[in-house]
Amino acid sequence: MAFQLTGGPTSQAGMMADAGGVNEAFNTFRKKSSGINKLPGLGLELGAKKFAADQYAETMDTKAYWDAKTIGAQADAKADALDEQGNNARTGGFIKGGLSLAMAALPLLSDRRVKHTVEELDNALSLLRGLRPVTFYYNEGYGSESNRMHYGFIAQEFCEHFPDATYLDEDTKMMAISPTELIGVLVKANQELEQRIVRLEAKAALAGAV
Repeated sequence: MAFQLTGGPTSQAGMMADAGGVNEAFNTFRKKSSGINKLPGLGLELGAKKFAADQYAETMDTKAYWDAKTIGAQADAKADALDEQGNNARTGGFIKGGLSLAMAALPLLSDRRVKHTVEELDNALSLLRGLRPVTFYYNEGYGSESNRMHYGFIAQEFCEHFPDATYLDEDTKMMAISPTELIGVLVKANQELEQRIVRLEAKAALAGAV
């Protein structure tokens, strides 16, 4: 079977490489060239083997070159495909799910080693109390599934209470929110409510014991 370089043409040197090495390459040259078969003496035979070895090395260099070009082309194609996926994620220029592509590409790391200025969250109930949850429909050409009702917030209102969880999408110049930022606040609010219930139950038990 003839050896074809990745992305490149089939050559006699390529067939030598397919043979498996320098000795095989030399034998290939002997079969292809009657002149080599007529070379007398060990010195000429060694010279022919050296020639075959040089051709084999050149072939492998050429193969490496074409392999590199192929890998580069595949990487470019993959990058183009990712860009296309990003474009398809937009409807009317707005990102589905309310996240910009740049933010969506970032991993949500929670490891302690990637954070600083960590402080305990307080008054979570007060933070949530100021929010106005709403139902809404997306205008045609924006968001996802404009034909069904959604639940959430208005970014301009949300920004008044959670400015660090609100951002301006650079592509659309529209405001968006990071809903995952609410998870920690909701957990803390639940803990605060539980503490209040425990205190009320303790007071009720004391009042009943009197």
